[in-house]
Amino acid sequence: MTRARSLSLLANSNIFTVDQSNSRVGIGSTIPDVKLDVDGNMNVSGTLTYEDVTNVETAGITTTGGLVVTGLGATIGGITTFFGDLNFGAAGVGGTVTTLGHAEFAGIVTATSFSGDGSGLTGVASTDNINTSTLAQFTGGVGIADSIFHIDDSNTAIRFPASDTFTVETAGTERLRITSAGKIGIGNVDPNAELSVNNASSNASVEITRGSSGAEYGYRIFGADGATSTALKFIPVSNGTLGSEVARFDASGRLLLGTTTEGFNNADNFTVADSGNAGITIRSGSTSLGALAFSDATSGTGEYDGYVQYDQNTQSLRLGTAAAEKLRIDSGGRVLIGHTDPAENNNMFEVSTTYGGRIGFLRNDTTTSAGNNLGMLSFYGNDSNGTYQESARIQVDADLDHATGDKPGRITFLTSPDGSNTVAERLRIDSSGAIGVGGANFGSSGQVLTSNGSGSAVTWEDASGGGGITTQVGNASGIVTSMFLTDATDHKVTATGICTITTTQAGTEGQSHTIRIVNSGIATVGFSTYFLFPSGSSPVLPTTSGAVSLISFTVHDSVGAGCTQLLAGASVNFS
Repeated sequence: MTRARSLSLLANSNIFTVDQSNSRVGIGSTIPDVKLDVDGNMNVSGTLTYEDVTNVETAGITTTGGLVVTGLGATIGGITTFFGDLNFGAAGVGGTVTTLGHAEFAGIVTATSFSGDGSGLTGVASTDNINTSTLAQFTGGVGIADSIFHIDDSNTAIRFPASDTFTVETAGTERLRITSAGKIGIGNVDPNAELSVNNASSNASVEITRGSSGAEYGYRIFGADGATSTALKFIPVSNGTLGSEVARFDASGRLLLGTTTEGFNNADNFTVADSGNAGITIRSGSTSLGALAFSDATSGTGEYDGYVQYDQNTQSLRLGTAAAEKLRIDSGGRVLIGHTDPAENNNMFEVSTTYGGRIGFLRNDTTTSAGNNLGMLSFYGNDSNGTYQESARIQVDADLDHATGDKPGRITFLTSPDGSNTVAERLRIDSSGAIGVGGANFGSSGQVLTSNGSGSAVTWEDASGGGGITTQVGNASGIVTSMFLTDATDHKVTATGICTITTTQAGTEGQSHTIRIVNSGIATVGFSTYFLFPSGSSPVLPTTSGAVSLISFTVHDSVGAGCTQLLAGASVNFS
């Protein structure tokens, strides 16, 4: 009764209000809206139990003993419990649930976010216990027993089959593996290299492309070519379509470009092929060397026993053997063998040796049907149209065993008379040393070669008779010796005293003649007025017995039998 009176004293006050009409009580609330309306905090030392509660809204509950909600549809703005448990049968929590004890949820917990480190999260039996339709974020590590797989596609997964090993599977088959050593295997569960690609059913390949679709233009590299042979093949990809093979390394380590077949067996390590022109370019600096070396060692001169070099600085091509330069083609196109600096800039071919050098033309055909085997040296000039025409030739016949006549070892000189690109034989020397004029014309015994003047070929003439005149001259003063210019071009006079040389027959203008004067005793020789010497007077010839004088001249003008002028540009030699 005492307590009842005490509460009655507080009734309808600001602290405690009783609304008898609605059967409502308010604590700190003058107008209670519910059966018990508490405006402020409420502490419960025991257990607060809600039974069969519907649509109960609680802004905040603090309890030290625990809170149990067994009804449905309770909305709680904030709950704080210090020592007891927090139990919900089915509750929607709009605020923050903070518990220092144990929280149990019999139904499904739906939340917009979770906070905390999750270190005490245990007892999750299967992945069905955690289900989110939005992005799940973990700021710490995530540990799994074996695999991560796609929903409703459990044979496509990321797996951790062993320590320090990572794999990717599709359709239940392992496609990629990274081992504990950091090696990557594609289709290979035991890679031996940093990257290993294997395909048991067909050729293994790697494709490197560039394009909007990721596979338009580039190359595909194939690593195998059948079960018994291997080759690394490079095939271009154009607009997603494979082209023809452009390069391969075969099982023997040979590099083949533009072909699948190696070249000559002694030079097949690197083969370049093309249906048209084919070649290799070596590009060096503008003042540097581009080179191709032939080696049998890894150090010293053996690294470049043989070489081909192009010097961009001097624009010269060099060939070397025994680790030294032997041939050079310089920037002027001159070929230099044995030295590097031409003795004469106009010499297009020079050979230098320390022991005397020569150039050989070799015949290596031993068959009986060999025919002519000629070594030739030809000379060409340009005509008015810029066309090359052969103007002269020197040729040697080396057909020693199978030719007849004077062919073996014969050397022949040919010239073109009119620049028509046709040369004719002018002189030959056969293997015995005999001289042929205009072909196989070797003359007869005792004959001598006679000049027929400028523009005419030499001919064989008898040394006596038509080949000249021999005149025995007496020592009486005034004796005249005549030469017959129409009979011969070479003349011989034996002088034994005083004589005068003249002519009574005209020669051919431009024709060359010689007079050989032999002194037999003390003799004085003079010339008629038909002889015109450059000095303006006749030469004084030696008078000593045995002296020989040789007069060479050209017929300048001939008028009738008198020969008004015979001599032009005469030369005189004494011995």
